[in-house]
Amino acid sequence: MLFPMLNQMKVIGYSPLLTVSINSHTREIFTREYYKVKYRDKTELVFMTTNEMDFNFNPRFLKDEFCLILDFEQLIAGFENSEFVNLLIDNRFNSPPKYIYYDIVLINDFIKSAFLTHLRESILGYTEDDFTKHEISQLKKWFTCLKEVPTIY
Repeated sequence: MLFPMLNQMKVIGYSPLLTVSINSHTREIFTREYYKVKYRDKTELVFMTTNEMDFNFNPRFLKDEFCLILDFEQLIAGFENSEFVNLLIDNRFNSPPKYIYYDIVLINDFIKSAFLTHLRESILGYTEDDFTKHEISQLKKWFTCLKEVPTIY
């Protein structure tokens, strides 16, 4: 992969943080991938790549373009402000965070606790009646995955 260079410094390593996918109405699968990238000077940055269409509905290609993610709040905002996601889901006033509409393909333990805290806080005060059947199903999948404790063999 060709991650952006930082101050002319080359990438010395990267690790996947999160991969999520969502199906369109035409059954096409769209994916977002987030990577922690380490540079020669030991700087670590997070980048996202996706094959979701852009704002003008032009196709994008996974691992072709990378967007810098400065912090967890920007990562969440990327989901919440996505025009693409708004086209795929029924955006309601009392909906859970938009990332739950995606299926988790991979999530690094490094960010599980941040997602778990955010998800718990986002749905605090809501009852099961506030969500659709699909949202309840997706919430259960996310909570199951986020609480998963790795087993050492």
